[in-house]
Amino acid sequence: MTNGLNATAAFAYEAPGKPPMRVLVGELRLTNASPEAAYFVLPYFLDEPALEQSDRVEAVEVFKASSRGGIYFAIHRHPACYVFPVEPGASLTFPSWRFMTWSDKLECSVRAARSVVLNGSVPLLQWVSEQKLEDLGDPSDEHPLLATWEPEEKASLSVRDVIVEFPIRLSRA
Repeated sequence: MTNGLNATAAFAYEAPGKPPMRVLVGELRLTNASPEAAYFVLPYFLDEPALEQSDRVEAVEVFKASSRGGIYFAIHRHPACYVFPVEPGASLTFPSWRFMTWSDKLECSVRAARSVVLNGSVPLLQWVSEQKLEDLGDPSDEHPLLATWEPEEKASLSVRDVIVEFPIRLSRA
């Protein structure tokens, strides 16, 4: 654990994927034991770096993190990423997270930061508080889709006040 922040992954099995993409299913656990909220930024594909700055956001999807509440974001562009806000003293666990890769890579870099902003000034959680969230996906989905935003004009995303960047490796449980 670094600065009270930790991310771990445990490999469970490989699911079918459209070759050459591989889909590795396992548990993802994000822990914030620090006294302040944090955002964990995880690349969409294990082969890509954790996002720091993007000037070309193509879409933002908001998902329900668990039945107990919480949300997470899928940011679409190249490279795409996931953003997980985690409150102080809390953790998020995804028992069947789908890690995707184009290679045999079983690790990636995760960034933990104090803020993530859209268009240079709008905090991501402030933006989502202004959106109408409703279950848009299949109610049987483990993490239902709550909202999708596709900007009409150029949009940007910035990961600010990075606390720590650390690797996670999918290890056998």
